Amino acid sequence: MCCSSITSSLSRELAVLLARTDLYLTPYRSREQIVSGALSFAVAAGCSVVSTPYFYAEDLLSSGAGALVPFGDAAALAAAVNGYLEAPDQLAAARTEARRIGQELAWRSVAQTTMEVLDEAVRQQPAPTPGQLPAQVSAPRIRPDHLLTLVDDVGIMQHALGTIPLRSSGYCLDDVARLAIVALGLERELDDPRYQRMLVSALAFIFDARDPDRPGVGMRNFMDYSRRWRDQPHSGDHVGRAVWALGSVVAAQPLREEAGPCLRVLMEMLPAMKAAASPREVAFTVLGLSRPALGVLPEPAQDVLHDLSGRLSGWYEEHRRDDWLWFEERLTYDNARLPQALIAAGHRLDNPALLKSGLEALDWYAEQCALHTDIVRLVGNRWRRSGEPPRGWIAEGDEQPLDAAALVEALAEVTIATANASTAGRRYAPSSGSWVATARAWRCTTSLPAGVMTALARTGSMTTKALSRLWRICKRGWPSRPPGCRRRLPDGGASRAPRADRLADSPATLRTVGTGHGPACRRPRGPRRRRHALRHTRFADGGGARRGLSTGLCRRPEPGRPGVGGHARLARIPSFERLRPRA
Repeated sequence: MCCSSITSSLSRELAVLLARTDLYLTPYRSREQIVSGALSFAVAAGCSVVSTPYFYAEDLLSSGAGALVPFGDAAALAAAVNGYLEAPDQLAAARTEARRIGQELAWRSVAQTTMEVLDEAVRQQPAPTPGQLPAQVSAPRIRPDHLLTLVDDVGIMQHALGTIPLRSSGYCLDDVARLAIVALGLERELDDPRYQRMLVSALAFIFDARDPDRPGVGMRNFMDYSRRWRDQPHSGDHVGRAVWALGSVVAAQPLREEAGPCLRVLMEMLPAMKAAASPREVAFTVLGLSRPALGVLPEPAQDVLHDLSGRLSGWYEEHRRDDWLWFEERLTYDNARLPQALIAAGHRLDNPALLKSGLEALDWYAEQCALHTDIVRLVGNRWRRSGEPPRGWIAEGDEQPLDAAALVEALAEVTIATANASTAGRRYAPSSGSWVATARAWRCTTSLPAGVMTALARTGSMTTKALSRLWRICKRGWPSRPPGCRRRLPDGGASRAPRADRLADSPATLRTVGTGHGPACRRPRGPRRRRHALRHTRFADGGGARRGLSTGLCRRPEPGRPGVGGHARLARIPSFERLRPRA
């Protein structure tokens, strides 16, 4: 029996016992006892209490839910117990008060009290001076300790016992693909070589999950700790997440040396992408293909992006009704990724219809999560189905952190897709517009302290301002410029910007033939990194320095494989074949 089942069984047994209890004793010997789960359960069950005066008991029983007796005084304890048993009226009054206090201990009441405190804190903040921009709010310092504990040279382990990695759980492509995206952002944010190694290990895992002889059957997902795959290639969410990770690396700026191999693998995975059948696999794939600029993405991949975004839009139109603006007949997990994919594809392909459908679906989903109210309530793990009557929070089950992250990133996608108050953004913004306005005004929103917001984000119960604070944290790793806002020059390039600006802002004009040669530990960091990459990059128009290019490390584009030439060597990405134990 698993730990959760044992805990649930013990909780039910304790509830039965407390429901039949009239008087509960907690004769602790230490005054410094600041909390007692047993006392909390007893009061919540409506039991009157006789207790020694430790700190938590003094606070909880001060209104009359019980009696306090001195430490180590057995006679006083016996007298208090007999007093309640001989005076039924006093016992009944104490039990009534205990039930009242117990209602305040319910999670909903705790959340409401927390919101009242936070609301008071917001009201007490000084008002900004008219005409003066608010001070920049810094995000909390990233603490990657637990992430680094779970990651090894293979990938990230699925589970842990507390802070100890559970090796028996092994690895899965779902998690490793997400690790690649996280490592990409952390390396950009912290400039730490550990995350570059983490990214390369994650990419090696993704590459090895394929079956080169059967590119259309999908990818493996589960690997045990001894580096043996536990399943055969198949389609599923893990394939879409792998495409998402590869597309993020290809789109990363400054241009990465891993971009070439990732683009080559993306092209080899096109048959598997076309076979995607579930809405989330399609959505993840669309997000991955929407990350690179169209000038970087080869034409066959652009065709797949068109097809899959059309398929996702077709599902939306098929299930869409006046009271159910969604892609399927139930809300399950990672829900916001579906409209986010339509918004990203509509922006990348300049397709107003896709953008309109994505904004409409996200607006409806935001209402289901009560984003327009003070408390955001995500879909619980028992899911919501079309046509079902509303259920209470407890009946719907626990919220999942990935749904909070998905909602924040979907709103971030809106700010990118509707940047610069574009015509499409003004025309197809949802009618209510409350959360869209919030998304656009986040930079001017006064937020609460970072530690409070981090705690709220972990619980899943967040105010709208808390959600905006979470976005302020996330947006530090977001592209500083929307990828689709790069203009084409009508003069054929006569007024082209300097090469350094073109490298940073116009990846569509690049054809890479080599970047960042040499060991990773010797590559310059910080401001020198951009100059280093520029020395090893050639522009499509023939510009750019070519010093330091080793012919052994570069090759020209292959016939029939547009955009997959250049610096597309796989030797830099380690292979598991040399390390996997023989059968």
